[in-house]
Amino acid sequence: MRGRVSGRRNDAVRLDLDTAAEAWIPLRDLRWLAIPAPAARARVGAPRITSERGWLRLRVPIDRPVPFAIRIDDQRVTLILYDAAASSGTLAYGPADPFLRGATWEQTTADRYTLDLDLDQPPWGYRAAYVDGGLVVDIRRPPQIDPARPLVGRIIAIDPGHPPAGARGPTRLYEGDANLAIASRLRRLLEGEGATVVMTRIDQDPVRLYDRIRLAELMKAELLLSIHNNALPDGVNPFENNGTSVYYFHAHTIDLARAVQTALLDAMGLADLGISRASLALARPVWIPAVLTEGAFMMIPAQEAALRSPEFQEAYARGVVEGLRAFLRGRTR
Repeated sequence: MRGRVSGRRNDAVRLDLDTAAEAWIPLRDLRWLAIPAPAARARVGAPRITSERGWLRLRVPIDRPVPFAIRIDDQRVTLILYDAAASSGTLAYGPADPFLRGATWEQTTADRYTLDLDLDQPPWGYRAAYVDGGLVVDIRRPPQIDPARPLVGRIIAIDPGHPPAGARGPTRLYEGDANLAIASRLRRLLEGEGATVVMTRIDQDPVRLYDRIRLAELMKAELLLSIHNNALPDGVNPFENNGTSVYYFHAHTIDLARAVQTALLDAMGLADLGISRASLALARPVWIPAVLTEGAFMMIPAQEAALRSPEFQEAYARGVVEGLRAFLRGRTR
């Protein structure tokens, strides 16, 4: 999509999305176009919502790609189109779908178009792309979950974090080795509960971050958990800042982060560093609910020693399983 540049600071530029909104974008993500910005706002045609097997599809005709945002608030999905104005008053959806309660649109400002979808349940995820003269947004349905055996039939991607990179403990235990040992135990536990497990790596060969996400999506994973253990930058005292934490990025994954954090604390008994929103690659997928766990601290000698222990590795894996079970039970209908 194209945007109008209005400023620059260090290695980022400011884009004017519309008269009331702006965004800062890294220079590395831009390609400069020696053309004037469009004088007129993009024209939005009549949206249509259709039912697919695993998702709702929203197609919004528009005469040129513009910046957009998608926000999820519980059972509402909001699409915002910047620098855009409606050219039609029609919004079509059908046949009836129990996942969709209704949809509305409004011209929020002269150059901002907003469309809301109200759902019967919180969405499982979404994806969006410009295709053939329109923006296509797929909103993923929640899977059918048995509250008595919520892990049965689930497809779960397990990502043993690193290599490349990764921390080392005082006796040189490599984080990638510890992560893989925990993930292997997690795989065994989940398969014992009736889940299908996709591993993003099974040995110490490096795997690029986005290749891990693509594999999970290709294998139709319903959940993605990236297993890590923590370190701290220079200048931070690890003996005063250590424990267990879980990272998420999108609002619709916060319940997953909370459930896994609670269960990890019960299983491992370390200090509670809470959950955190962070722009980490393995926490950012929008199609798959994803979180990244930092179970223990490689830099603390006692915790590094524990990470070598089969008993502690099993406790870490068991905590993740319990967190997944609690999250899935909370999403049953």
